[in-house]
Amino acid sequence: MADDVYNILFLCTGNSARSILAECLAERWGRGRFRGFSAGSHPKGEVHPLALEILRHNNYVTDGLRSKDWSEFAGPNAPRMDFVFTVCDKAAAEVCPVWPGQPMTAHWGVADPAAAEGNEVTRMMAFRTALHELENRISIFVNLPFASLDRLKLQEKLKEIGRIRVGEQETSMPTQPPSVLILCTGNSCRSQMAQVILAHDLAGQVRALSAGIEPQPKVADNAIAALREGGRPADGLYPKDIDIVIDEPFDLVVTVCDNAKESCPIFPRPVPQIHLPFHDPHGEPLESFIRVRDEIRARLVPAVVEALKLNQSAPE
Repeated sequence: MADDVYNILFLCTGNSARSILAECLAERWGRGRFRGFSAGSHPKGEVHPLALEILRHNNYVTDGLRSKDWSEFAGPNAPRMDFVFTVCDKAAAEVCPVWPGQPMTAHWGVADPAAAEGNEVTRMMAFRTALHELENRISIFVNLPFASLDRLKLQEKLKEIGRIRVGEQETSMPTQPPSVLILCTGNSCRSQMAQVILAHDLAGQVRALSAGIEPQPKVADNAIAALREGGRPADGLYPKDIDIVIDEPFDLVVTVCDNAKESCPIFPRPVPQIHLPFHDPHGEPLESFIRVRDEIRARLVPAVVEALKLNQSAPE
């Protein structure tokens, strides 16, 4: 399972808003293990402008996004799908094409943000809600313990995920791991490497995110190189502003630089925090990044295991 890449197709009627958001989210959260696609039963022919705006606001690449007919994915030369999720009720009620390979399916309905009325702020909030609801579901999905689930149990989990709403977590969904935020100033070096290391070494045990107080325009090239040199996935990394993720229900916040500790914002709800500073390798050669990478793995992983009372040790 770990070496396979799984394709996910998100379906909606117009393929202009919800399914487009889901496609982008799956690409990011999938981290190379899952690929996202989207289509519509009656495509609008263009992506909704507010969908593009909120994606760009969250540092998603929107080049190449388009509204397309679901028949594109039913032909013999189309990518073979492993999962197909409908994200609007109308598409769920329609007769879908016969998908090659018999993918697993589920309905993950989300309110249509394009139908929201009012001023631009109100309509943008509808898109933000849709993005967060889809992100919550997709982040749970990609962290499911696939290796230990047979097809029947996995199908049950897919249906349960579809019933989760923003701000809700049903007691029947034990698969949502605790969320850890790694906070730094620029979110371009240490916190990015920490996010990837936690996600890998504690896969299925934690959900790792990172953000910055004053995020840099891009992740440092040597941070990406150090992760890849250590066999860690580095695709899709991007600096994020703390304001984008501050409403997430984190279980632990880790500051990895002194400035982030001093400037740490007040979170909407109480959340445990630990400070674990690391040397800033910004502007230094790759060897410095590798040393910091190894120190993060040696110190941060056990600290998170202890703080969250996890029972599983980090893998080699």
